Amino acid sequence: MNRVHSPFIILIAFVLLFPSLAAQSHRGQAVTWGVFSYVRYVASSMSHTYYATSNGIIRYNKNELRWEYPLTGTPGINHTDISRVWVNTFDDELYAQTTEGYFQYNDLFESWRWHEGPPVVTNDTRHLSSLPIFYPPFGFNYAPDLGLIDQTGRTFRVTDVLDDGAGQLWIGTWGYGPATAGKAGNVLELLPYGLIQPFVYDIAFSDTGIWVGGHTGGSARTGLSVFYPESNEFDHVETGIDNFFPSSDVNCLLVNETTVMMGTEDGLYQYSRELEKVERRYGLRYGLADDRVRELAWLNDTVFVGTPYGLDVIAPDSDSVMFLRINSLAGREIYDLEVFDTTLWVVSEVGVFRYYPSTGKLQEAVDNRLAFAHQVESWDRDLWFALIDEVLRIDTRTGETETYPSYTHGVVPDALAVNESAVFIGSIAGLTMIRHDEKRLTTRTFTSEDGLPAARIRALEEDGDYVWVGSDGGLTRFLWNNPSRID
Repeated sequence: MNRVHSPFIILIAFVLLFPSLAAQSHRGQAVTWGVFSYVRYVASSMSHTYYATSNGIIRYNKNELRWEYPLTGTPGINHTDISRVWVNTFDDELYAQTTEGYFQYNDLFESWRWHEGPPVVTNDTRHLSSLPIFYPPFGFNYAPDLGLIDQTGRTFRVTDVLDDGAGQLWIGTWGYGPATAGKAGNVLELLPYGLIQPFVYDIAFSDTGIWVGGHTGGSARTGLSVFYPESNEFDHVETGIDNFFPSSDVNCLLVNETTVMMGTEDGLYQYSRELEKVERRYGLRYGLADDRVRELAWLNDTVFVGTPYGLDVIAPDSDSVMFLRINSLAGREIYDLEVFDTTLWVVSEVGVFRYYPSTGKLQEAVDNRLAFAHQVESWDRDLWFALIDEVLRIDTRTGETETYPSYTHGVVPDALAVNESAVFIGSIAGLTMIRHDEKRLTTRTFTSEDGLPAARIRALEEDGDYVWVGSDGGLTRFLWNNPSRID
């Protein structure tokens, strides 16, 4: 017998199913590591401890003594507004509270849904009403009324102490993140995790991890963050502790096996990875066109430095540092630099140029469209330029060009990344992806609705099926090649 399905019934079924489909399309799409140093509340099950921070919930595996991926990027909740978290003993019921109400986490779809009223969970943990005396880590002091006190006199108060009923205390601080202590000795152990400051301006891959720099943003602690994706661990290079490396915005980074070059608003700093200290500083007083270093590029033993007032060339490994000014670009703002083969491509406010270090020759690109270029990236034998509302590809073998519309509504591109299948543009409008490997060209812009923590994208690095995104909300690993998503 043939059944006739009412369009109304079909519509209701689709509406009921759609949230699950939407959540499934977001599953694993975005994971963001932000500043997790400000802990509001702690909850613990037999296997995990959950810290509700000012940038979302992070979780620590108690059995394996390691951090698991944070629950940031999961849809259905405002991650910066979570004030409390609950979990049951067996770790299969997780709830959170924001100013909008209560929410329950769906582990299958990695999403949150609204929950009516305060949750009731079975758990034998208890929060301590009075703070015990802790024995602090080396380099710190501790006072119950002040919290942790570092070597510079900064204080980081304790916000929550949870007794998990199994002999361990789990501790939240305001400014230094999670910690733990055994009840027997009360020796406090810091559990550092996440970025040291929120705004990401640049991302640099190294042989061991990902270096992250950016705007200090009024953070109590500032500096560089080093993320090791394979182990899901962080190191920090803290600034502002001494006069050798003051707290300053880090605009750009270069990293090799021995050295990190940091372009800041206060000059160029050369940091030794082995010695873990700043070895040199280059600035206006020492020959640079400006202290505000905006772009960097490395070619052999030479560092190219882009500032709002031109392009400088330095040889940092020599005993007596050599400075060279590219006179044709003196007084001109440098937008981006890209090393391609043995030459340097320069994107500036007066157009695009190709610099030949072997001869010192500077050649201007003749394509008039490049007058609107703001970013440049190379892939294989192609050069890609981000213009206003479009991307220009130049085949360096044949000289052929092709343009792709980006539909970014006239905003200036802040970042560009390319692979064999797609082009990614970061701007104040979000993350725009152009799939150029398909017969039908597709363009899509991702925003906070897709799991990104902030609207403005300032840094991009491609990594296979993922693209690493630096934004005003942290560092995000974004699955651009998501098979569950329909673009």
